Amino acid sequence: MRVENANFGIAIGNNARATINRSVFSGNTRAGIEAEGPLAAAQAYVGNSVSSNNGTGAQNGGGTVTIRLSNNDIVFNGTAFSGATQSFNNNRVQGNDTLGTAPTLIGSTSNPTGLQ
Repeated sequence: MRVENANFGIAIGNNARATINRSVFSGNTRAGIEAEGPLAAAQAYVGNSVSSNNGTGAQNGGGTVTIRLSNNDIVFNGTAFSGATQSFNNNRVQGNDTLGTAPTLIGSTSNPTGLQ
C-alpha cells in the first residue's frame, strides 16, 4: 500500500484490528499512521513500512488503542510519535523535528536479530 498527500495515511478506528506490512505513508498532513478507539478497542500492527514527511509518523488518537511497530522507518516527520505506541526495538527513527512520546519496548531481545 502507498498513501501520499492525504489527511491520514491510514486511520484505524473503533473495534478494528489491522495488520499493515510493506507500506509507505508519506506527505500526509496529520499522520502517516493513526489509530483511535474512543468507543471500542482498536489495534494496529505495522511492520516493514515507512512513515515519512508527515505531520506525525505514528499517532495514538485516544481511547483504547494498541499500536505495535516492528522494523519500520519513521523519518522526516514533524513529530515521530504522538501518544502511546509499542516497539520491538528494531525501528529506525531519524530526522524527525521532534521525537514526541517515546514508544514502550515490547519484550526483550532473545536472539541476534533482535526479535523475540
